[in-house]
Amino acid sequence: HISEKNNRPELAFDCLTSAAGKNAAAVLVANQPDGMPWLKIE
Repeated sequence: HISEKNNRPELAFDCLTSAAGKNAAAVLVANQPDGMPWLKIE
């Protein structure tokens, strides 16, 4: 959860993709107004 008022989503995304390494493509970010489409998990 990223607070809309107290955090910067771009910093959280950078941190997550850095930690994910070669799996960085699996990191998805959604915001509250737009959400994200359904994901197919196989």
